[in-house]
Amino acid sequence: MKLLDALERRFGRFAIPNLPLVIVMGQGLVLGLSWTEQADPGGGGGGLLQKCSLSAAAVMTGEWWRLLTFVFVPPGVSLLVLFALYLFLVMGRSLEAEWGSFRFNVYCLLGYLASIGAAFLQPAETATCGYLAGSIFLAFAWLNPEFQILLMFLVPVKIKFLAWLTWLFYAWRLASGDMLDRLLVLAAV
Repeated sequence: MKLLDALERRFGRFAIPNLPLVIVMGQGLVLGLSWTEQADPGGGGGGLLQKCSLSAAAVMTGEWWRLLTFVFVPPGVSLLVLFALYLFLVMGRSLEAEWGSFRFNVYCLLGYLASIGAAFLQPAETATCGYLAGSIFLAFAWLNPEFQILLMFLVPVKIKFLAWLTWLFYAWRLASGDMLDRLLVLAAV
């Protein structure tokens, strides 16, 4: 903690306040643009989600923006993604309030850099930031195990039980996933 305190004193002014809101707004924008792209099949957009996702092979050919934009690729394109973005915002803001903006930024930055490293170890595949969002969920569940959400807006479930399911899913992906999935799980954890 002494190292983190020293880093915060030195670089704390560079922390991005309300980082969860910035991420959710970026993902919402990309989601909305991808919806308009799907509504216009003759637009020839070439797939906004594919152009923003992290492909190390594409980065090495000069598409450097993918290093920044992959964080803004939403976890899906259905209407249910809006609920996932809302949950990410609630959990991210809670963690930022608990830890402070600088520490939350460092947490996200480390996961971000580890995800990029994992993508470059498997350059032929496309990486996502889904596991990083899952790690934010697990950190929130660790700090707030009694928090309840309503599944299907009816069934109250404590977040700690969903965290256990997430850990089981991560273990399953480590055991049976491809190499990129394994690396991304390790990067997120």
